[in-house]
Amino acid sequence: MLDYCVAMFMLVPMGALVRTVAPILEPVSPLDVLYQARVDADTTEIGIVNDYAIAAREWVEDYTERSLMLQTWTQTLDGGFSAMIQLRRGPLLPAGTLTIEYVDTDGATQTLGSSVYQIDRNSQPPRIITAHGESWPTVRAQLASVTVTYQAGYGATSAAVPQSIRNAITMLGGYWFDQRFPVSQNTRLFEIPWGVKGLLDRYRDPWYRAA
Repeated sequence: MLDYCVAMFMLVPMGALVRTVAPILEPVSPLDVLYQARVDADTTEIGIVNDYAIAAREWVEDYTERSLMLQTWTQTLDGGFSAMIQLRRGPLLPAGTLTIEYVDTDGATQTLGSSVYQIDRNSQPPRIITAHGESWPTVRAQLASVTVTYQAGYGATSAAVPQSIRNAITMLGGYWFDQRFPVSQNTRLFEIPWGVKGLLDRYRDPWYRAA
């Protein structure tokens, strides 16, 4: 298994992953976090509660390798195309935008026609391969020679995000709000409540579940 993983790593031209457009809305509200912490609505602390809600959403996205609310990512490949491009932050929206640019052998940036490739929007992670009878263009051997820009997320509203993921965010945000001091094993405080990962593990790609 280790040899297979090493071989796959060597075959995939890894590059950078940057979120270029952040989500406008959050999947849970500050009040959801307060209720999870069993605290009556207190507008004097709504700012810090909102910060914990955002931090919890970001942690959940990193843990699951998924985008929750509508956002845009740019993923680059070094040295050229791979046989299959795996997008590292799905899911893809059914009608979400996706463009592929590459640097040709003369050093000019070109936009690849959408008829050259096909997208599997239903897989996680999402996949891109060449269409039947097509092939990837030749690119210049350099860093970030291929750039994929795509919209990801379950949707533009919180209702589009699975309920168990929203529950995990409120649980984690509420825990951090309630426990604002450093973690202590002696008092059995933990960085991440056990139930959070239990809610999220089904959404992790099998490649990451052993981590």
